[in-house]
Amino acid sequence: MRLKQLDLNQLICMDALLSEKNVSRAAERLNLSQPAISWTLAKLREYFEDPLLVRVGRSMTTTPFADSLARPVRDLLLQAQAIAARRPEHAPAKMQRDITLVASDYVSTMVLQDAMRRAALQAPGVRVSILPVSEFFDEQLDAGEVDLLIASMAAFSTGHPSEKLLRESYSCIAALDHPILQGSLSIEQYYEFGHVAVAWGRGRIHTHDQTAVDRGSHTRRNEVTVSNFSMVPGYLVGTRRLATIQARLAQRMATQWPLQVLPCPLEIPDIEVGMQWNKSTADDPALVWFRKLLKDICGML
Repeated sequence: MRLKQLDLNQLICMDALLSEKNVSRAAERLNLSQPAISWTLAKLREYFEDPLLVRVGRSMTTTPFADSLARPVRDLLLQAQAIAARRPEHAPAKMQRDITLVASDYVSTMVLQDAMRRAALQAPGVRVSILPVSEFFDEQLDAGEVDLLIASMAAFSTGHPSEKLLRESYSCIAALDHPILQGSLSIEQYYEFGHVAVAWGRGRIHTHDQTAVDRGSHTRRNEVTVSNFSMVPGYLVGTRRLATIQARLAQRMATQWPLQVLPCPLEIPDIEVGMQWNKSTADDPALVWFRKLLKDICGML
């Protein structure tokens, strides 16, 4: 299909070229030959009367005009994908859909496990891929590489719709047979003992509690740093270490491990956990259903 002499299929190639800034990588991404991508680039240059990609040293970069096209082209393709995914049948039982989301293992444990048990009964044709939190999750959402982000709402961008799921406070956990701590924890003890901390994305994304510590005047001694919450208990049992963790998750861990839950003496603002989705897929029936499912699960928490 052509619109004003522009082949709309070429926009897919254009999106890859502007994103990769490299003909070979764009060809690999689209599973096309390099000559085919080069030919398309030439046609796009002719149509827009702009080079779009220019060589700088050994690499290529986009022109200012190309930069102005990148977002509209990506939004158009995302809207087209959303239209292609629609079906007249909205009943969950008949949906056939892959959903990709980014979530921490806290969300996986407290929300998604229950959600997927319910989804298996209501919509067996829906398949969900859960990706770990990384420093690029907002870019992934923006690019349409993920359908849903479930995280602290403080990390959300302003360009896409979002909704609050739950509010969470913090507790501390320690070994049940801790030689000093038995049911209470002072702020002095909090900083005296070593901690098990969690950090994502090669350590660049800190948890809510670490941010609160960093804003204070004391330094917490993180003896062990792990990449997810589910690893924390194993580094507490048989030690004097502490961990600061979401209150609901702390209570659940204490039923599965020999741990005690302690009131957190550090002032940590409650965290608001929410979900955010790309504006282009706001009306996608499968995603609308899945978002409602998550709200129902969180409402029971």
